[in-house]
Amino acid sequence: MAKRSTESITFRLASSDLEILRNAARESQTSLSTLVNQIIRSYTEWEISSAKSGHIVFQKDTLKEVFAAMDEDTISRIARHTAHSTIDIMLLMMGDATLNEYLTLLRRRAKRSGFDMHEHYEQTSKIRRIVIKHEMGRKYSLFCKEQIEATVQALGCNRARVDFTNDTMILSIVVDTEYTHLENVATLRKTHNDLI
Repeated sequence: MAKRSTESITFRLASSDLEILRNAARESQTSLSTLVNQIIRSYTEWEISSAKSGHIVFQKDTLKEVFAAMDEDTISRIARHTAHSTIDIMLLMMGDATLNEYLTLLRRRAKRSGFDMHEHYEQTSKIRRIVIKHEMGRKYSLFCKEQIEATVQALGCNRARVDFTNDTMILSIVVDTEYTHLENVATLRKTHNDLI
């Protein structure tokens, strides 16, 4: 990743807000400058466009109950049906819709949701594994599996698989080729239309 250029700027903040930031920086064992940069980057990467792209804040326990009340066929249908919106979300939030942008979106969603996420890359097999521990239950894992597989396939990657447990999902993807969505958006739209 290329190093980003920086500039200096001065802000006036309420003393109470500054004290909260100082305490947060101490707790996370980082400098106040680093914390403020992280907050600004979070805003520019997520908050500035997430609501416009359809993201909402939802209590975890409520969402778990919603998934628990649905049967698996309905969950799979909804996941595949809504996969098309992920392309639109990437275009709105990131300006492009490629496999790399999608993986970035998954990372950002996991972070904002408070999910544990780890990535592993196996050099010999060229497989990237993204492990997300969500603790939302089996039906949420099923939803994510179906939606991720449909989205990744629409982006032109046919060498990906999602495995899951009750509280974890693992995306395994071969990353030896660049994938873009442009040739595959029409296929995704057709698949979406066939599902409704």
